[in-house]
Amino acid sequence: MHERAFTWIAVLLCTAAMADGPTTTTSAPTSRPAPPEIAAQLVALRSKSFKTRELAQEKLRRAGNEALPFVIPLIADTDDEVASRAVEIVGKPADPALRVEAAIQLLATADPDLMERAVHMLYENPIAVGDLFAARTKNDKGVQRIITEPIARHLSASIKRIRNFQTHYDKIADEKPEAAEKQKKMSEETNGYEAEAAYWTAYEALLEYRRQLISEPKDPPAPASQPGE
Repeated sequence: MHERAFTWIAVLLCTAAMADGPTTTTSAPTSRPAPPEIAAQLVALRSKSFKTRELAQEKLRRAGNEALPFVIPLIADTDDEVASRAVEIVGKPADPALRVEAAIQLLATADPDLMERAVHMLYENPIAVGDLFAARTKNDKGVQRIITEPIARHLSASIKRIRNFQTHYDKIADEKPEAAEKQKKMSEETNGYEAEAAYWTAYEALLEYRRQLISEPKDPPAPASQPGE
């Protein structure tokens, strides 16, 4: 975890209940119940047996996309081990919609390392996920909006840059292939820089929100008696 984040994460945990409750998000609903085998492994993730939990994690990982809609919400589970196993099972989904859902749940934890992981996950293919992310987070409120709004804004700007580059690349690829490939590599590297910028903007916005919450003056307690009593 980032060194300067350590103290503030403790602050986040302490102040979450004072404000608008835990940082949560509404996951995209799945109307269908989990298939029996998936449901059984979800239960097994909470087994008292370490071996059973390990086996359940592996079976869910092998189930792939079939299991992901039911595992992704567990990223924000109140059981730390279940949440950690869910993060490992989910990984980086190839499907854009599932990737967006995973990123949203990672961001909802307000953990700096998981937030950074989420942003870089989105920036591996901004064009594929940008509109989906914007649509899923446009109605976010409270702490979740503090986190997702700057990321959506950065993604939108990055998508415009990438599309402009693609137009330019298509024009020079045949005439100057070496120059085109060099510029393509530079554009891909820029994705990483912009991902970091998006992450830090969201992270700093989160810290500022909590700073204001802590420093906000509160009315003094009312006296137990009135003057002259």
